[in-house]
Amino acid sequence: MSLAQYPRQVVFIFIAILLAQCSFTQATEVKCLGGFNLNSDPATAMCSDKEFKPWKCPTAKCKKDGQPHLSMSGCLHNGVAGSGISDQKCAQYNTQPVPSYGCMNPGGQVYVCPFKATDPPYLTCSDCTKPVESTARQINNSNM
Repeated sequence: MSLAQYPRQVVFIFIAILLAQCSFTQATEVKCLGGFNLNSDPATAMCSDKEFKPWKCPTAKCKKDGQPHLSMSGCLHNGVAGSGISDQKCAQYNTQPVPSYGCMNPGGQVYVCPFKATDPPYLTCSDCTKPVESTARQINNSNM
């Protein structure tokens, strides 16, 4: 092999690495069935899919019926019986063991809101990417 062929191989390997990297960070649409939480930078959020895998999403691209929250009914304040049942707009939520969400409304109050296990509500986010740590973990796990 002549020395003139080595630069072509290096360029080919570099392009292959770039293409592989793009496939891991490709933006996609995610159903936040496992939960939805704002990051320290409120312009981005962490959306957990049905397998509880995390996705980083632009907050402005996360909606349910055009709204940036889940409308839930039958919610108990802090999950305490006797606190009264109310309707809530869940700005952040996490799946609980019983078919319910731990819900935080825009005012920062926490509620437990039930839902039908066969038809859970969720936000859908677009332009999401897997966080770098998540991608690295998947690569390491696939090599085991």
